Amino acid sequence: MIKKIALLLMALTMLFSLCACGASGTQPMAAGTGTEDDPWLCGATENDDVRVFAVDNCLYINGDGAMADFENPADRPWNDIIGDICNISIFDELKYVGKNAFKGAGANLEDEYVDLFLSGGIGAIGDSAFEGAVFRFYDGDFNMGTVITIPESVQSIGARAFADSGVNEIYFDGTPEIADDAFAGNTCTAYVRNGLDFERLPYGGEVTYKTLYAFNYVDEYGTDDMTGEGTMYIPEGEVCCYNAQDYAADENYAFVRYEVLDGDLEIADPENPELEISLTGDVLVKIIYAEVVT
Repeated sequence: MIKKIALLLMALTMLFSLCACGASGTQPMAAGTGTEDDPWLCGATENDDVRVFAVDNCLYINGDGAMADFENPADRPWNDIIGDICNISIFDELKYVGKNAFKGAGANLEDEYVDLFLSGGIGAIGDSAFEGAVFRFYDGDFNMGTVITIPESVQSIGARAFADSGVNEIYFDGTPEIADDAFAGNTCTAYVRNGLDFERLPYGGEVTYKTLYAFNYVDEYGTDDMTGEGTMYIPEGEVCCYNAQDYAADENYAFVRYEVLDGDLEIADPENPELEISLTGDVLVKIIYAEVVT
């Protein structure tokens, strides 16, 4: 009889544990006080090292793994300060931003907006993660938008992830799967590259989509000690001005000429450092410099 009671108590304990932590392991694990020395621990499971702390109305998220989902936003450890948050910075190799994690960020701000930084390691953004966040510059009426860059690492963006957040420019560095209403309530321009499927657009808001083409360049100085390369992304149908002399790595070197190595780009005067660029596809250009002889 005693053995049966012990087994029953053990079963009840396990059931209570599942209810408290969530059978899927995605309920908040909010140990900590939210300081840099004692951050909130908010991993989806015990194996997910996700740490959140607040400094001067800024939230910093560090770690490796998946953040917990918050089915009820009131369960967020930072819920009492979320309306006053003016900066959210997500660093390291965070694989997943939790559901409702930063919903309503900055709602109490009167003359500020929420600045968002997403690291290049994020794998997915959960439902309503940033819904209603005040991603808007302040000009007296909150009618100037802000820019969000979605890193190439992001594979999926959940339902209403950025809905009603005031975003007016979105840069997609990759090709994520995006929920139909991920950007509902926003009027914005989305710049896409790497073959993002236009047939799946728009995503809930009044979104205008433009393809970004890459102006890739390599610098040649005639010496192995000085090299350079870079990329500029230019929206389809727009003209970008580039002056190679302004970007010389050393003031003792002068621009000589442009040479198109790959892609469809005609340069009428390749010896003029002032170049107007309009692209219909990605290009690769060599920029040649020579040492100034005095």
